[in-house]
Amino acid sequence: GNTLQEGHVGEIWAKGSSVAQGYWQRQKQTNDTFAAYTTDTHEGPYLKTGDLGFLMDGALYVTGRLKELMIIRGQNHYPQDVEKTAQKAHVAFRPGCGIAFSVSKRLGEEHLVVVQEVRQRYRNNLDVESIFKSVSKAVTAAHGLPLSTLVLLDPGRLPKTSSGKLQRTQCKQRFVDEGLPMLAMSGLSAADINNGQLGQEGEAVDKGDEEDLGSIERKVAQWTSEWIA
Repeated sequence: GNTLQEGHVGEIWAKGSSVAQGYWQRQKQTNDTFAAYTTDTHEGPYLKTGDLGFLMDGALYVTGRLKELMIIRGQNHYPQDVEKTAQKAHVAFRPGCGIAFSVSKRLGEEHLVVVQEVRQRYRNNLDVESIFKSVSKAVTAAHGLPLSTLVLLDPGRLPKTSSGKLQRTQCKQRFVDEGLPMLAMSGLSAADINNGQLGQEGEAVDKGDEEDLGSIERKVAQWTSEWIA
């Protein structure tokens, strides 16, 4: 890629004595990640960090991860911005315990999904339809994005590292594989998105029936509000 001017966001590349030479016995991955050269100046080799950021007044500012960046309707959106908005939309949500990502439809259209933990005292009295509408309105007002799916989880069920860092990529993959331990869901399932189908009215999934959770998830119909469609 070309070298960007100060203040412009791009992928952070690094080089120096502290950068490794590559992956052990993985030549293709090494070439893809550790052997980058700038197009305009032909400088390198650089390590592609996968982080996004920009330079300003001699300082480096990191804005997010390239693979987590959501591109919806041609616009870039950072998941942490959407997560912050969603978590403020309802009192039942645990702060810092939500993940936003986009899922591609078969024809390439991106759909926004929010996965959020709820506070323990609210888990048995969730009006899923009302919560979905509240989050949808907040996200649309703040970011101009329609919400396709809202998944609610019990406390402690969101994928995180041992240090508490959100695992967005793993969460997205588990959603696609229908492997999230859902407390409730409203909107479109992963299968609906992939098949280009519209959902119907959502309903809560009773965690007490965990042994049949997979079949329940597949049977739960989803919905989208007319004002979003």
